[in-house]
Amino acid sequence: MEESESEIVKNLRDEADLCRNETATDVADLLDDAASCIVAMASQFNALKAERDRLKAHAEALENIETSLRRAGATLPAPEPTGTIEGAMNAGLCIALCVVVAERERAMGAAVFGGGHPEATSGNTTTHSGESLQATHSQECPDHEQKQPQPANPKDAP
Repeated sequence: MEESESEIVKNLRDEADLCRNETATDVADLLDDAASCIVAMASQFNALKAERDRLKAHAEALENIETSLRRAGATLPAPEPTGTIEGAMNAGLCIALCVVVAERERAMGAAVFGGGHPEATSGNTTTHSGESLQATHSQECPDHEQKQPQPANPKDAP
């Protein structure tokens, strides 16, 4: 694309010069504006590609951390507390896993949609498979869901 882009820009600028020589300055100005727009859009495109690549690398690093946490015994949802030091350590690993999974999914959504897209920053980002990241995050991290108030007396439960 770089060669054809530079050829197009060069041709537009050449035509603008020819138009100026023939006193068609309005057409020349339009051709110069078109060439400038192409250059600016190419620059933005390259910046977006670089950002997408950075976000993909970020998501891959988080995926590696997720794998390591799972190997260390972290699970989602987290197991019931045991009251032991080992149980507390495992709970900490599970919390870290929940945060890493959520951040990885956010980074993947941003890489797919771009940072300025509303789906990239909202809680309802959709993965490439079409499932909602919010739904996935809620399934894996139930502590992040809104909890319903529990009655003080279990006999009062519906």
